[in-house]
Amino acid sequence: MESANGELQVLVHRIRAGVEREQSARRLDATLRPRLQRYFVANGFPASEAEDLVQQTLLRVFEGVGELRSEGSFLAWTFVVARNVRRSALRGRRREETVVAREVDIGERGEQLGSGDPEGAEVARLWLGAVSRAVAALPEQQRRCLVLFARDGLAYAEIGELLGLSSMTVRNHLAEARRRLRRTLGQESGMGERS
Repeated sequence: MESANGELQVLVHRIRAGVEREQSARRLDATLRPRLQRYFVANGFPASEAEDLVQQTLLRVFEGVGELRSEGSFLAWTFVVARNVRRSALRGRRREETVVAREVDIGERGEQLGSGDPEGAEVARLWLGAVSRAVAALPEQQRRCLVLFARDGLAYAEIGELLGLSSMTVRNHLAEARRRLRRTLGQESGMGERS
C-alpha cells in the first residue's frame, strides 16, 4: 500500500510540474478509477451510475490538482472530492425522487406521512426510497422519459426530440411508467394497485 501511495505522489508531482503530464495523468486515472468505482458501488450506486460519478470525481481532481498543498495528501483529498460528489448525487436523487413521486401522484401520501413528527419523516424517507427503487427498476426508455418529464419539465415533443422518439411513443412510455410505478409501489406498501 505504501508503494502504491508513493507511486501516486510521483504521478501527482509530475502532473503538477508538467513533466510527462499526459502519460502521468493516464496512469493516475488507471490507478484511481477502480478504487473510486468500488467506493461508489459500496455506497449503494449501481455500476453504471457509479461510473458517471467516478468520471465527475476524476474531472474535479484533475482540475484541482494544482491547488493541492501537499502531494502526500493526494489520496485523502481525492476521496474527499469523491465524498462530495456522492453527497451531491444523493441530494440530486432525493430531489428527483420527490419530483417523480409527485408526478406519479404518490407524493402527497409521502408528504403527509412526513409532516410534523420524526416517525412520519422516517416513513416518508422509506417511501421515497421505495419510489427511487421503483423508478430505477423501470425499463430504460420509460425511466428516461419520466425523469425528463417530471424533473426537467419537458414537453412530449421535446423529450421525443432528445431521445429520437415520436411524441406518441413518449406519451405511451410515460403512461406505462406510471402504471408500473403505481403497481410496484402499491405492492410495496401493501395497498394493492389503485384504480
